Amino acid sequence: MKIVLISPFPTLSALGVRGLSSWLKQNGHQVQVFHMARPSMEFSDKLEYRLQYPDKAYDQLAELCKDCQLIGISLFTQHYEGALHITEALKKRIPQIPVIWGGIHPTVKPDECIEHADFICRGEGEESLLELVTRMEKGENLTTIPGIWARKGKDIFKNPEWPLVEDLDRYPIYDYGIDDHFIYLENEEKITPMTWELLKDHMDKDALDSKKGSQGKGTLYSTLGTRGCPLNCSYCCNNAYRKLYPRQKYVRHRSIGHIISELVWVREHMPWVTMVCFEDDSFLTASIEEIQEFARLYKDNVGLPFRCLHEPLTFNLEKMNALLEAGLVGIQMGIETAAPNTLKMYNRGGLGKKIMEAAQILADVSKTSQKPFYILYDLIIDNPWETDDDLLETVKFVVDLPGNFHLNIFSLVFYPGTELYERAKREGLLTDETKQIYRKTPDIKKQTYISFLLMLLKKRVPHFILRPLVHPAVVKVLNYKRFRWIYQSIFKTIHILRQVPQRTGI
Repeated sequence: MKIVLISPFPTLSALGVRGLSSWLKQNGHQVQVFHMARPSMEFSDKLEYRLQYPDKAYDQLAELCKDCQLIGISLFTQHYEGALHITEALKKRIPQIPVIWGGIHPTVKPDECIEHADFICRGEGEESLLELVTRMEKGENLTTIPGIWARKGKDIFKNPEWPLVEDLDRYPIYDYGIDDHFIYLENEEKITPMTWELLKDHMDKDALDSKKGSQGKGTLYSTLGTRGCPLNCSYCCNNAYRKLYPRQKYVRHRSIGHIISELVWVREHMPWVTMVCFEDDSFLTASIEEIQEFARLYKDNVGLPFRCLHEPLTFNLEKMNALLEAGLVGIQMGIETAAPNTLKMYNRGGLGKKIMEAAQILADVSKTSQKPFYILYDLIIDNPWETDDDLLETVKFVVDLPGNFHLNIFSLVFYPGTELYERAKREGLLTDETKQIYRKTPDIKKQTYISFLLMLLKKRVPHFILRPLVHPAVVKVLNYKRFRWIYQSIFKTIHILRQVPQRTGI
């Protein structure tokens, strides 16, 4: 059977689609993957995110899909309108081909999504999608598949989720090949077959830098070694996913051999990759014995510099030392907030001390490392339940963090299905979900004095300059609404300057 999978993600990693592609191919199906990335991200004058394509792109996509039997689209919440536009365009041009939506948004907003797609897949989709395709080939009933909701006329058939699969080695490595892959070239407004050169040019680039120098701009290969997260943060999609799988093992690991086999393939077929990025929510959830075995096999068989994400709960120096020996050059950790009330609200109470302990270890590593070591901390702002005092507590905490580090600053988005989304709905804070959620990305932040301070921290303004700026008396004066136009002008100018290189292809 011939299946088309479409990714509207802004990067080429698209691991969900790549995993489904390799799984379906392993089971004898022909799969075409369309990477419809729009790295420039279409922003309106009000800084709203809108994912849309020109009619020429829809025409090309429909022509390339016309002989398939099923079209799948994977989407996050911010891709909802983009997926809707693609679906409507394809239904207009090739109405005979059914469309299935999968990913986070159909999982947490199934009733909304099934109004537009013929099928939606909730939760992890490998088993459900394969069962759907198998039954389509055999002409069997499509309305009783676990994990699949089906629309037939005016009737909607809702089925419970497929149980989580614990043995992740059951699935093949991600499909990073070029056969039957296509890419949307935004500057040329055309869809073209993927080549190794295009893949190399359009994959994420790494630019790790520190006081000890720069690694330059290499090519970054992203992958996952685990599924799930040990934390249950109230703003995160894991908070919504966990509700689907009560009393099931949520955090699962691929075997070390499985991961290494993937990266050996990368070394052989993509020799221009200069760094590996493990996108796991918490790469360090494995035991110290497993981390040490991974480090040994990675060093012997892969040998590329790598970076990873982690949370402070499972972090320790012993694991760090093993990974450093294997080639670890960077770590990303979520701080999110230093205010006790907000930490509790985020289901992260008690992590404040662990964050500082981890930060001290990372600072020591950066100071003593013979190579550049990159530290990136995540923060969340624009929480309507936080006070200025709460935000200032976070600012002061970051100012006091040891070592040389970088910051990611995100605006809180009330993602459907999470605890904070439900609270915001109860309290009447969500009056227009399209604008407040679907067209908002974590990159679009409110423009206040405190967010301006965080921007200065992100730009690595020396802390001796920042300390007087966070004095309560200074904050009280400069945080007045009459001064807000100054920060709004600065933020808007920065946003425009960031968009110029993307829109001109520089």
